[in-house]
Amino acid sequence: MNTPENSAGECRDVMNAIPAYVWSALPDGTVDFVNPQWEEYTGLPASAAFGWKWQSVVHPEDIERFTSTWKSSLENLKPLEQEIRVHRHDGAYRWWLIRCTPAFNQRAEVVKWYGTGFDIDDRRNAQEELRHRDEMIRDSVEQELRDTIDAIPVLCGTMSSDGSVDFFNRRTLEYYGLRIDQMIGFNWKNVVHPDDLPKLLAAHNECFPAGRQIDIQLRCKRADGEYRWLLHRIVPRSDENGNIVKWYGTSVDIEDLKRAEEAVLEQRVLERMRIARELHDTLLQNFQATLLMLGTATSRLDSGPTRERLEEALERSDRALAEGREAIQGLRLGTEQPEHLIATVNSLGRWFAAVPGIDETTVFDVQVAGPPIRPYPSVSREVFSIVSEALWNAFRHAHAKHIHVQFRYHAEEFGVSVIDDGVGIDPSILAEGPGKGHFGLSGMRERANIVNGELTQISELGVGTTIELKIPAVHAYDVA
Repeated sequence: MNTPENSAGECRDVMNAIPAYVWSALPDGTVDFVNPQWEEYTGLPASAAFGWKWQSVVHPEDIERFTSTWKSSLENLKPLEQEIRVHRHDGAYRWWLIRCTPAFNQRAEVVKWYGTGFDIDDRRNAQEELRHRDEMIRDSVEQELRDTIDAIPVLCGTMSSDGSVDFFNRRTLEYYGLRIDQMIGFNWKNVVHPDDLPKLLAAHNECFPAGRQIDIQLRCKRADGEYRWLLHRIVPRSDENGNIVKWYGTSVDIEDLKRAEEAVLEQRVLERMRIARELHDTLLQNFQATLLMLGTATSRLDSGPTRERLEEALERSDRALAEGREAIQGLRLGTEQPEHLIATVNSLGRWFAAVPGIDETTVFDVQVAGPPIRPYPSVSREVFSIVSEALWNAFRHAHAKHIHVQFRYHAEEFGVSVIDDGVGIDPSILAEGPGKGHFGLSGMRERANIVNGELTQISELGVGTTIELKIPAVHAYDVA
């Protein structure tokens, strides 16, 4: 017959035979049994574990933590699992994995706690060695990567999503001659040329929210105090959800390259100027003198078909002469810098003013509103042609006391106007529309359309004429 005593004995035999360190405890947590394996491991008799005396084999640094967890399990009737160090018979402390679970009766009352222990020291040491090896490899890779980033011949850094710098490589700090704490955050603004900073901030405000790459040329102060041109490129990195988590930037000093390009451009401009002077001093001067002689001879003829045909030929010759001057001035026009267009128009106006037959008292000037911005080369050519046509009309036909050219460089659009206070154009001529105008108005309209511009012609007899061109900034400015 299987009595409770027999069942308890069988249970104890099983616990003694289990190849692990096994014990049991009463509902209050006092230990009442340990198997022989525990005795062999600790070198102590079973009585040394009964009650709460088992604490003597637990590492002093682990007693409070384990005892607190054990009491919490007793109170909450929850299983326990924890790693502690246990004193072995040879004096060594080795790591154990402890597990305890409660046994309940039919009334859901705890009648016993059963626990096991496993020596995991070797496994733990192996894991620790692997972790330490992984850390060493990671540290080595990170150091090698850091050394590589510091050594590459490029200035580079990283930014958070708001544009705050959190890293610059060593070459960047050496280039600017500053410490990392003087550059991180938003301190990088201090090295950007004051005139270029608004352009950079505008690019940040436009591209950072949209996650667009930034490519921009700026002047930055080198360690020796010299402002030099750098090409900056900033690209985003996104997480798996498409959210930008980092920005990466590189900077390359292009000062020497720009100076070399400027030297080449200067030679081109000088060559164009030489050709223009030779053409003007020979071909156009002789042509102008011939026209003056023909004009004098024509004025002595009586009215009639011959004089009309000569006057028509002279008018066409005037246009050919103007186009020749425009072509020669086109040789002088450099589109590489925004100031070239202004300077060339100013030179052209003064050239027209010096043409024989033009009123010497006519006052000509050029006005500029806003800092000049480089136009696209194609825009620069068409603008010059329109202004050249308008100026020639004004000087040749308006009989004006004042002729002004106004350049307007605004963020939203580019504008230029040619204004005179001359005799004006008959409104009926302006009303005829494109292709039927006078003084080359239809040609100016066509050129305005080429650059997506809007040409406005306002004239009043006896008051003067204004030719105004407006081009949206996106079509006008070469800001890349």
